[in-house]
Amino acid sequence: MRTVHATRWLCVVAGAVLVAGCGVSGGPTAAGPAAPASTTAPPAAATSTPQRPLTTPAPAPTTVSRPPVHPRPAGPGRCHPGDLSASLAWVEGAAGSRFSAVVLTNRSHHSCTVYGYGGLQLLDANHRPVLTRQVRDRTVRPSLVLLRPGMSAHADLHWSAIAHPGDSQTGPCQPEPSFLLVTPPDESRSLRVRWTGGPVCGQGRIDQRPYAAGLPPTTGSVPAAVVAVASTGGGSGEVVVDRKAVPQATGYRVIRTDSAGRQIRVVATFDITTGRTTAAAEVVNIWSAEHSYVPNRGPLIRTDRSPWFQYVDVGAGRRCYRVQAYNAAGDGPLSAVSCAAPPGG
Repeated sequence: MRTVHATRWLCVVAGAVLVAGCGVSGGPTAAGPAAPASTTAPPAAATSTPQRPLTTPAPAPTTVSRPPVHPRPAGPGRCHPGDLSASLAWVEGAAGSRFSAVVLTNRSHHSCTVYGYGGLQLLDANHRPVLTRQVRDRTVRPSLVLLRPGMSAHADLHWSAIAHPGDSQTGPCQPEPSFLLVTPPDESRSLRVRWTGGPVCGQGRIDQRPYAAGLPPTTGSVPAAVVAVASTGGGSGEVVVDRKAVPQATGYRVIRTDSAGRQIRVVATFDITTGRTTAAAEVVNIWSAEHSYVPNRGPLIRTDRSPWFQYVDVGAGRRCYRVQAYNAAGDGPLSAVSCAAPPGG
């Protein structure tokens, strides 16, 4: 038993160097008694001073960054919000869908570029967020758009006007927005535009294509001719022009003419989607069943759907007018000439 214990100890001291007889047998085997353990010393190389192992420095960590799907090409600096004005183009409907476009125009004195999609956020009349899901159309590859001063780029939009699962099934599918925040590509500040597209169903889903050069192509048709009738007003020097609303119109233009209908000048224009108005000094009133344009009662929060509009100006003698409706597709036909004189005129 002593021999076995000594043998095991020597194997450990030898640094687990395998030598003859280093076993763990505790006694004779079936073939006969165990062979005596060898105590031969390890080779000299094993007992010499160990060499310092060679170490290979670990490679420096590398960071692999994934490029964007469509990296921005090189070119002039990007357009910042302060360089741009934004607007919403025509809104057109078809089979429960709505189509429009966001337009960015370079109002600075230097060239800049737009690339990609930017951001969108709908707001209510109190400028609080309305549910918005911007979905970027990846089937169209972005392109770098150079905007020289005064030039524009547009991004096509599409949304649904039919309630989807998750929308309200009674009344409007979603709250009706009043504004749209437009964030130019690669920027964090936004531009606010009037929203005239009604509720956005599908829980606020708006599909957007990347910005492309130029204004959006006009679609749809121009408005029909306006029926306008001039008559004597109720105050000194007043003449009144009454007219009915025209489908597809987004605004109206009142033109002073001679009795033959030849234009003298435009005395007023007013946009029934925004309330924006220009009017000559003699214009007293422009109003409808829903809104007053002159005197100005502020911007519209939704398109004015009044069935009638009235225009009043003051002056001397008999005056003649023609009225014209317009939209993004162009100007409608001029109304027939209508003339009237003020009280006592």
